[in-house]
Amino acid sequence: AGDKRAYNHRITGSMHSTVVFSMLTGKVIAVRHDQVSCGLCDRQLTKLLNLNKRADEITDEDLKHDGECSRNSKHDPAVAEEYACELIARETLLRCLQCC
Repeated sequence: AGDKRAYNHRITGSMHSTVVFSMLTGKVIAVRHDQVSCGLCDRQLTKLLNLNKRADEITDEDLKHDGECSRNSKHDPAVAEEYACELIARETLLRCLQCC
């Protein structure tokens, strides 16, 4: 589920979450949340643009800011489900292997 829905088959937004339920117990066994934007990064970008810095001159180093960055993924909601499912499957398999 994303924070915005599909309109004319275009999925927009900045957040995505995947929840996996056990078919046996009906309980949640995994949750994955991805966010591709950060309000603090956006604020820093706006400051740089207001200082007449060109967009192609701005680096990741320029976007560093105080406080915790909420960006944790590069995958937007349109494709995030595949990556989230792959990551959940890998983590679940690793947990199973550690138990055996």
